[in-house]
Parts: sequence; structure tokens; C-alpha cells
Amino acid sequence: MKLTVINDTHLGVSRQTGTTPESQKALTEFMKQQFLDLLNRANNSDLLINGDLFDKSDVDKSIEFFVFRHLQNWCIKNPNKTLFLAAGNHDESKSSDVISSFHNLASYLEASISNVKIISKKYEEIYPGIFVIPHMMNQDLFSQELAEVLKQSPKYVFLHANYDNKFAAQTDHSLNVSADLALEFAKAGTALVFAHEHKKRQIGNVHIVGNQIISSIADCLGDDTKQYVVLDDTGLQYVTYQQIADCFAEIDWTASEIPEKHFLRISGEADQSEAAVTISTLKNIRQKSEAFVVTNSIRIKSLSNEKLAEVDDVKKYDVKELVASRLPESLKPRFEEVVALKEDN
Repeated sequence: MKLTVINDTHLGVSRQTGTTPESQKALTEFMKQQFLDLLNRANNSDLLINGDLFDKSDVDKSIEFFVFRHLQNWCIKNPNKTLFLAAGNHDESKSSDVISSFHNLASYLEASISNVKIISKKYEEIYPGIFVIPHMMNQDLFSQELAEVLKQSPKYVFLHANYDNKFAAQTDHSLNVSADLALEFAKAGTALVFAHEHKKRQIGNVHIVGNQIISSIADCLGDDTKQYVVLDDTGLQYVTYQQIADCFAEIDWTASEIPEKHFLRISGEADQSEAAVTISTLKNIRQKSEAFVVTNSIRIKSLSNEKLAEVDDVKKYDVKELVASRLPESLKPRFEEVVALKEDN
């Protein structure tokens, strides 16, 4: 047995801040190539895409068909292997009257190949003692799935949810597994392997893998590497996919040289009198740099009730990044979900 697991690829993402029309197109192409590379790494192995294949329930048709074509090719190239496609919260439509891109894709694949298994309605035991629980439409349904799986004393459970996030438990958009419940699984000898959260960490039997394909500055913060996992007869193995330092840099707004990185965070401090200059600097960096995303984390000192700057470019302040940079780590995943939900609407 060999299972390669990737998650949270978020294909079809459209960044509203920190990009230009040209850099948004470049980001889309970059993410597509990263996805193809991950598929190649999964050759000669079963493949589980553990939720949030797409960034939203209704992506552009060009993205939908790109993914279909290449997943179909992967299945044809690996006829004796299985593609397990599990739904994440971004993959499901919020309306029962609207078919999501994920479910369109599932229909295309099921109609054209035989070695695909769609996991979207309830949990599936994909190997003896190894379970996958997809995103459910609310916490109560998700809790029922967890309870049913726990009864079977599983060895591994792959799921798409937050870990020990009390805010997530209050909304249907995101799901939660409490620390107490994780302990019950630990007593049963179960490892819980989480998708959904983009920052990797491990707490006892809880493995939060993090995402593999970087699409934002937030994806770069707090990690040194991006990894995926492979499960085989020897257990769960982490595989490094890319080094954060290879594609991300944080620089002071006064820096004379701009590094050639895909993702740039502009930081430092400026006096109130320099506020307009910082905005102009950010604009120039976005225009001249080949970075996909350039965000503003500059701190303006001695703010008062006076006008910050009488320029139209003040609208270009990246408020989302400003707020995210000042939140405790435990609150950042929930903040990102709320922002994503707002953008989807």
C-alpha cells in the first residue's frame, strides 16, 4: 500500500489585494504548474486529494476543465491506482440548487474513468482501518461522522477541519475537532491527519499537514517548508515539497534592491509624513517586480486624527494583511476563512 496525500490546492484563486491583473494571471499559471508537479510525484501511488481542490464552489470553467483533463490523464497513466477525491469546505456549494465545480468535476471523472472514488457525502474506509471524512454541511453532521468512525478503532483518519478552534465550531462554513475528542482517538490508537489549516504542526496524534501550493503571503508566514504526506506500510511519512525561503521574502520599504521572489511582504516603519511615499513605493514595486503578490505590512508611527495622505493611492492599503499580521496565530485560520467567505459572496 502507498498513498500520496495533497490538500488545499485552491486552484482558481483570485487575489483581490497585493496583485495586478498581470501578476494574478502569473499566479494562476504558477499554481497550475505546481499542481501538475504534485500529480507527477504521486505516480505509482494511490492519490488522495483531501479537500479544497478548488478555491471556491464555482471556479472559472477553464480551471475546471484543466483539472479534469489532468486528473483524467493521471488516472489513465496509473490504471492500477486509485484517485480518492474528498470534498473540502471550499468545494461545496452553499446552495442545494447550484452544482459546484467540484461536483461537476466528479461527474466528468466518474463518466470517463473507473479508478476514481468521490468522497463527499459521508466517510469512506479506503483501506482496512484507514478512513476519510469529507467536509460536512454543519458541525452536527460532522460530529456524527467522527463518532461513527471512532467506534471502528481506526488506525488513520484523514479529515478536512480545524483542530481545537472554538470559533470554527460556531459556523457551518468550517468544522472543528476538539482537543478532547482528539484524545479519545488517541486512546483508540488513531492518528488524525488534518487538511484545511495551512500551517503545519503536530500535537500528539494530531497531524496538521498544511498546504502545499503557496498562493498568498499568509501561506508563507510561520513555516520553513511546505510538505505533503505519504502513507505506506511503514507509516506516515512527511515529504518536503518546497522551501519557503525560495519563493518568499520580507523586506523593508526603504530597501534599494527588490529580491526576485514570487511573494513579497513590504514591512518596516515610517513617519506619518512619509505615508504617501510608502504608498507610492508599494505601487512601484507591484508594477516593476515579477512577484505574484506584494503586500503591505508597513507600520505608520504617530498616527493622529490628521489626514494620513491626501492621495487616491491610500485606497491601496492592504487592510486584510494588516489585520492578519497582528492577530494571534490561533485566530489567523478563522480570520482567513471569514475573509474567503466574504470574497465568495
